[in-house]
Amino acid sequence: MHQSEQKVNNFSITREDVRGALNRAVQATTSNQAALCKFKSYLNNPPQRGQGCHSGIMSGANLGVIAGLQPEQIFAEIRAVLGEKTPDKEIQEAIEKAAREYTGTAKIYQFPKKKPLVQDGKTALQKIINAGKFDNDADLWEASPKRLFDDPAKDAVLFLQTMFDPDDLIFIGDGQDSGIVGMNILPAAEWVDAFQKGRRTKPYLIINPLDGVEQLTKSGKPSFRCDANVQVFKYSMAEFDDLSHSDQIRFWSGVKLEIKALVDTGGKSIHAWLEVSKLAAVSTADEWDSQIRERLYKRVLTPLGVDSTCSNQSRLSRLPGHFRAEKKKMQKILWLSNEGQKL
Repeated sequence: MHQSEQKVNNFSITREDVRGALNRAVQATTSNQAALCKFKSYLNNPPQRGQGCHSGIMSGANLGVIAGLQPEQIFAEIRAVLGEKTPDKEIQEAIEKAAREYTGTAKIYQFPKKKPLVQDGKTALQKIINAGKFDNDADLWEASPKRLFDDPAKDAVLFLQTMFDPDDLIFIGDGQDSGIVGMNILPAAEWVDAFQKGRRTKPYLIINPLDGVEQLTKSGKPSFRCDANVQVFKYSMAEFDDLSHSDQIRFWSGVKLEIKALVDTGGKSIHAWLEVSKLAAVSTADEWDSQIRERLYKRVLTPLGVDSTCSNQSRLSRLPGHFRAEKKKMQKILWLSNEGQKL
């Protein structure tokens, strides 16, 4: 055997093999160091929303993967410099795509979840209830910044005029109804006119104005009234399923949230309409997911006991002024303001 060769497990290894392996290791280390320097530079000058942010996130993910960083570290570094408006999911998907393309692995990483801002929901809930200013309908009604009608049958007109612009496209109907522009999706001003002429409708309305264009639901079905149809993100809606009526009033009159309206559903719940613009800057579905669904609901309201299913932008709420026959009660306004404010 030539002196430049060694036998290892029946395989021949030459000096050239060793030299090549060392060169490749040095090149890989140099590449990692260069990528790490570029990644640090990227963090010092991160992409901004509206300026190629998605491609910018992808660039950062690629650099982090090439630098040999752990996915959890890449996520934490990018998350810290982009701020809350960028959804976690967008960053995570970019890292997973970068890993697939660079390493060939299809592994889905388990990224750390954000902890709720409210750590002890029951204690925090009781503290807010104890701080409530009111505990009954009459006192809440009297405290309403917007003067309410004695006859709740007139509430639909007052509610629509206060909550929406005249040309906002509003769905009013039942939970199972398809949205049909010109029938149950009309400008708010046309609904007002219809109610003033005595028209009766079904009991629900969607909390945000729609675009009037056919879109696809998350399951791929065409619709005129799904989340993708929301044109303006004005309101989010919250309710409790298992809190007494008086404790709900205490909660909403004690919590530090910007409330536009409180509506008695004619059942056991009160629907609180929260003004989104007073909570966060939301103009896209992604921003809704990061600011409202994730930050407000999952991290604050849900730990307090608010129904977690209320967090979508095309949520149905009870229409004030509608008589709920099965309960023999009116759906009515309890408190109303021209702008979102703390009670």
